[in-house]
Amino acid sequence: MKPLRLKARSNRTSRVHAWAARSLAVLTVVALDVATSACGNATENPIERNAHAGAPAAGPTVTVALPLAKTIREWREYTGRAEAKDSVEIRSRAAGYLQRAAFHEGDLVKKGDLLFSIDARPFAAGHARAQAELEGARAEAALSKLDAERSEKLWAGHAITDREHDLQKSQVAQRDAQTKRAEAMLREAALDLEYSNVRAPIDGRIGRIQVTPGNLVGPSTPEPLTTLVSVNPLHVYVDVVEADSMRLAHGGRKAIVGFAGEEGYPHEAAIDFVDNHVDPATGTVKVRAVIQNADGTLTAGSFARLRLAADAEHEALLVSDASVGTDQSHKFVYVVDEAGKAQVRDVELGGLHEGLRIVRSGLTATDRVVTHGLQRVRPGEPVTAETGTLP
Repeated sequence: MKPLRLKARSNRTSRVHAWAARSLAVLTVVALDVATSACGNATENPIERNAHAGAPAAGPTVTVALPLAKTIREWREYTGRAEAKDSVEIRSRAAGYLQRAAFHEGDLVKKGDLLFSIDARPFAAGHARAQAELEGARAEAALSKLDAERSEKLWAGHAITDREHDLQKSQVAQRDAQTKRAEAMLREAALDLEYSNVRAPIDGRIGRIQVTPGNLVGPSTPEPLTTLVSVNPLHVYVDVVEADSMRLAHGGRKAIVGFAGEEGYPHEAAIDFVDNHVDPATGTVKVRAVIQNADGTLTAGSFARLRLAADAEHEALLVSDASVGTDQSHKFVYVVDEAGKAQVRDVELGGLHEGLRIVRSGLTATDRVVTHGLQRVRPGEPVTAETGTLP
């Protein structure tokens, strides 16, 4: 039994020795790796080693541009509506049956052009009757004058009494009055005949037909036959703040206007009217601008954008509107300082000028303003700035 225990102990000793040998080999390999790494680090350039160890990581790439310094004239922007200078409801002044419309809806017409025809036969008959009555009155007036001349001779020869003589003179006056009445009735009949043709009272664009042929029309018809609005010039009404209205009252009457679908403000306008009171509810004053519309392309009722020259020309800094951020109640831009870090600058802004935003305060002409890549910028963090230009 004893020899067996010795053999088992010998086997365990052999396994322990083998494990120790393997561990020693692993430690040797690790030591060699450490030594090799140390040697490699020893041969690295100290500047490069310091750069790897302490240099900050490169920041996000952004585009920067200097503000544009330019002499500008600022404008106040308002919105309003275009209105025709003249707007007329076309109604019949003569009572009768409407026969036809002599235009196409939407046509441009001239003053005096025929618009509607009303059955003129009753008016023609009335005119002929008035003409006949006038001729009869004139004949009676002529006869009374002859009688008066004869009575004058008879009265001079004491052949008739004074009363008979006075009666003949009275007959002359009555016949003259009847003649004048007949003349007036003829003029009235002529007007009725003329009114049977409804004509355009102004130059302009005709609207849709609201009463169709076959209907009985007249001065008491509640609905107009159609409407007619002038085309040239066109008026634009806007409500401006009180301060601007005072300046306009002292001669600052230059304006430019744009309409829906138009690029910018292509129409020059003159301010020809400033209302005589301030609306107490809004603190604004009604102002009218006049635009030439010779080709008739602009339409009354259109939405209009109007700019008024605010002040005299002055120097200003301009930036891209896309570079401006909003933080609750104030505006800001990012600038890149000399250390290559992004800094926040609160700015006071004005309106747009030729697509760029006016900066009233908060920037200098030498500030490098971030124009692209704002979403990657963090205040105080480094950035990689690439120089660009304003759009």
